[in-house]
Amino acid sequence: MLAEILTWLTTPASAEARRLGYLRAAIGLQSRAGRCRAAWSSHLTRCHDAVRASVARCSRRRTAIVLGSGLGLEFPLDELAKEFERVVLADIVHLPAIRRQAARQPNVELLSIDLTALARALLIAVPRDTAAVMRLIAPPRLPPEMIADADWVISCNLLSQLPMLPVAWLERRGRFAAADLERIGRRLMACHLEWLGGFPGVRCLIADAEQTVRDAEGRTLESTDVAAAFDLDRHATASWTWELAPAGELADGLSAVHRVVACDWPADYSAAAVEPSGNSTSV
Repeated sequence: MLAEILTWLTTPASAEARRLGYLRAAIGLQSRAGRCRAAWSSHLTRCHDAVRASVARCSRRRTAIVLGSGLGLEFPLDELAKEFERVVLADIVHLPAIRRQAARQPNVELLSIDLTALARALLIAVPRDTAAVMRLIAPPRLPPEMIADADWVISCNLLSQLPMLPVAWLERRGRFAAADLERIGRRLMACHLEWLGGFPGVRCLIADAEQTVRDAEGRTLESTDVAAAFDLDRHATASWTWELAPAGELADGLSAVHRVVACDWPADYSAAAVEPSGNSTSV
């Protein structure tokens, strides 16, 4: 607990990163990663393998961009630094561990950016209704020269995380029905996928395809099918199971297991072409 408090106090972070909970979530994830090292090992290996396979498809290797660099666990940073002239780690929070790792490589830089492009607007004023929120949703802005030189970009286990904290913030304001919050979350994810499809180089997506919560007896309590909502499996080059929270990690003996996919993401993807449907069921 003392280490977590110290990290909270010493990590550079914007007002929105602190107030919407991004810094707290990153610190909590770092603690979980330490506790679940053995359970996560296979997942991290598969992520690294997917990154290497995707990079192998690059004919040029100027700039690599990692969207959702997080703790730096799910991609081989040292290898990327050797393969590319420039590596950009983009996220709203960079904890000390990833800062130290990046500092060892002269061609690795940190870009502090809200990948929802929504957090600051939510702090300024709570939107009146769902339509007002939808009007705020837009891709984040990267320097044009960075995008032009991006021979490889990855969305790294980011997709299903994008809506979580903005939607939780809106839910606490008490103005939005559950169905409206789901629409907002879906639009945030769709916007991200459409943005990813616009990058000029090789585009890699590693994302949750299905999220399952189980009780202490292993029975499914809740299942969320992200893949069906955005047609992820059609573009998948690999799929595996991630034991995100083994039994004992969550309250009441619950556990969380995700199916993860790695995708060679298509150019000019349009979420409008995917039939909208409910993607969460409780058992």
